[in-house]
Amino acid sequence: MNTKMTSNARDRLARLRAQKSQQQLQKTAGNTSVSKPGSAPGSREAMILELMVQVLKGDITDGQLLQQLRKQLLGLNQDRFAELVGVSRKTVSDIERGKGSPSQQVLNDVFKPFGLRAGIIPVSQSQTEKLINKAHDELLGG
Repeated sequence: MNTKMTSNARDRLARLRAQKSQQQLQKTAGNTSVSKPGSAPGSREAMILELMVQVLKGDITDGQLLQQLRKQLLGLNQDRFAELVGVSRKTVSDIERGKGSPSQQVLNDVFKPFGLRAGIIPVSQSQTEKLINKAHDELLGG
């Protein structure tokens, strides 16, 4: 077997493993509720929304958001989570600690199991408050 063929076979195998891991993570994320026993089904969504408001307000970072979602919703350590989303444990650690410069794609990959993607957030506190108020009013039909 030549080197190119071996390399192509390894690449394909790695892609297949990554796809399987991603499917497992999506299944786990879709069937997992907040890890507290007896929590209501809506608790997962409520928790995500509350954390998103904290991110918008600047109370927590994207990394802190990821860490809380990973631990509280999925109950996974960094190694297992990284394996399932197809990034290294160091990448997960760096994101959670606010280190490094992950690409938009990497950020989308790590937040995808929670139904989130990286995006543009206003820098101005007044713009953020207007955004939150507008979203709140639209949700309540006001």
